[in-house]
Amino acid sequence: MQDTHQKASILIWSIFLSLIISIIFINTSSKIGKTIRNNSLISESITSHYQVQKILNEKNYINTQLDNWENIIFEDNNKYTWVLKVKETSETQFPSINNTIDISILDWWPIFYSFSNNSASWVVNKSISIIVSQTWSLYLRNLWWHLKYNISSDTDFLTKRKWYKVTKKIGHKEVIKSSTTIKNF
Repeated sequence: MQDTHQKASILIWSIFLSLIISIIFINTSSKIGKTIRNNSLISESITSHYQVQKILNEKNYINTQLDNWENIIFEDNNKYTWVLKVKETSETQFPSINNTIDISILDWWPIFYSFSNNSASWVVNKSISIIVSQTWSLYLRNLWWHLKYNISSDTDFLTKRKWYKVTKKIGHKEVIKSSTTIKNF
């Protein structure tokens, strides 16, 4: 009788030991698998980051599809909305000829505008349309408090800041991965 009790005790300890070893093995293998997946995600993220940086350095602001179902989407190149602080100045460059530009104040006070060639300057209270037949820069200066304005044009133009977002398609849904503004000049 003593012999069977000892065999049962050894059997229980061996089951308990094999259970502990299998739990340790499963835990270790899941950690290794998680590390491998994280490293591949980091690698994909680094690759995506370099692709975005390459597009931004070329300053060719066209919506582009990246690898891994990702897209980089820029704001419209012929519309721009921004906020100016007190006495802050904004510059917008119009590289094309024969432009019609609309400046609209969306919120708050008048804005002072002038051109790089000093051809004209004026104060805009609500909105104005300007027709220009040469390449030039438009300078806007806030006269009072915070100001929200909008510039729209027939053709593309270059602003000091450009907004973009990186989206990723997951299933049938576009998810914003990141969004920010960049400085152009």
